[in-house]
Amino acid sequence: MRMFTHINLTDSTYTLTPQLVLSAYNAGLFPMADNKDHPNVYWVEPKERGVIKLDEFHVPKRLNRFINNSLYATHINRDFARVIKECGSRHETWINKDIERVFNELHTLGHAHSVEIYDENDALIGGLYGLSIGGCFCGESMFSRADNASKMALVALAERCKNRKYSMIDTQFITDHLAQFGTKTMPQGDYLRLFESVRTLPISFI
Repeated sequence: MRMFTHINLTDSTYTLTPQLVLSAYNAGLFPMADNKDHPNVYWVEPKERGVIKLDEFHVPKRLNRFINNSLYATHINRDFARVIKECGSRHETWINKDIERVFNELHTLGHAHSVEIYDENDALIGGLYGLSIGGCFCGESMFSRADNASKMALVALAERCKNRKYSMIDTQFITDHLAQFGTKTMPQGDYLRLFESVRTLPISFI
């Protein structure tokens, strides 16, 4: 991957703002920090981008059986702040306090959204969050406190995006976890052309 400008957020003259983050995403960049306690944020442009084209999304058979028999409940935007905090609570994370703050602001402004999974006791056990831009949902991070919880959140996200006529989910990178759902990589130039074709579509996540 190529790393772009490092931003020293200990400098009081600089603030990571929602508008800056939206502008970066529209240019094909996204922010990351070295760890949750690091004060700096850098912009990332992968040479190969992970993408789920929604017409190619598929659910593994075993997971589909689990979902059909599950008593877990899915909610949207019920507790965005808790989801991003859970995503950033892992020992290794790229979500520092400024990324957490700015995405909470983006959520308040209606740009960022969460998908949450709750167990039979109404306890939050998994979820994900991301940024909606036109016909693309830019997935940021997910977490799981129970088997299959984050996978269920991804399935729920894909179903919602399909129903609202999104074209793609940007996963940024690809993992074995994501590959089983049909995630593929494409060169960044191809991603940018695809993203450009959908980023201004009048689509709402809510």
